[in-house]
Amino acid sequence: MYARQILTGLMSFLIAVGCSDPRTESSPRMIAMLTVAYAQVGAAGPLYELLHPEDRLLLEQEAARASELGTTVMPQDLLMIRVLPRDVSTSEPDVKTLEQDTDNLYLEVAFGDRSKFAVHLRKSQGKWRLKLPVSVKP
Repeated sequence: MYARQILTGLMSFLIAVGCSDPRTESSPRMIAMLTVAYAQVGAAGPLYELLHPEDRLLLEQEAARASELGTTVMPQDLLMIRVLPRDVSTSEPDVKTLEQDTDNLYLEVAFGDRSKFAVHLRKSQGKWRLKLPVSVKP
């Protein structure tokens, strides 16, 4: 039941802000919010589309390695980023810049006093893309 409320809130939010395809999204604020939202509902496919090409390549290489062993694995199946539903809210989060240079941007996505999530973005072909934390790299 709670998952359905979260998914409904997420879909309402995405429709309201006009984001239909994560591959075309370039707003750092929106990418940070989408990252947390997709992780919250376990949507690995759309989250994979937000990844920086370096991280996508790493996942593709790991998936190919697994496939060589006889198991068909999609790169996004290796992406295990999750946020517990109790740590977020269906209301719009606050997003603030923690640090920025030419090619890197570190943002904080906060849901009031409930929780805060750090998101690292890196530019690729003029668009901001999600960088995986070192702890989740294959």
